[in-house]
Amino acid sequence: MSVRTPEPERSASSATAPVLAAVPDKPSAKELADAADAFLAAADGSSSGADTGAVAAAPAPAAPAEPPAKPRRGRYANVSDEEREEIEQAIAELWKEYKSTGEERLRERLILHYSP
Repeated sequence: MSVRTPEPERSASSATAPVLAAVPDKPSAKELADAADAFLAAADGSSSGADTGAVAAAPAPAAPAEPPAKPRRGRYANVSDEEREEIEQAIAELWKEYKSTGEERLRERLILHYSP
């Protein structure tokens, strides 16, 4: 010890007997199971009141959830799937008509559809 902290005085009985720290006894399997039951009941928010000593079964794993739908972006962001299909069919017909006739009016409609 240092000069500032003098060593505590020991009695005659403590000088000969080794100093043992208090070590708790190892819990039994029953005590561990009871503690686990109490913990699980507290985690579930339920309390059965009666301790049966039985180990609670682990909950079944949940089915994997579907990933959340990505938000729609772009041209069809605010359009339902049915409306989108109708628009795409109309544009396909417009292309067919434009290719067969070459009308300037149809060309302008296609340009407007694809413009930002």
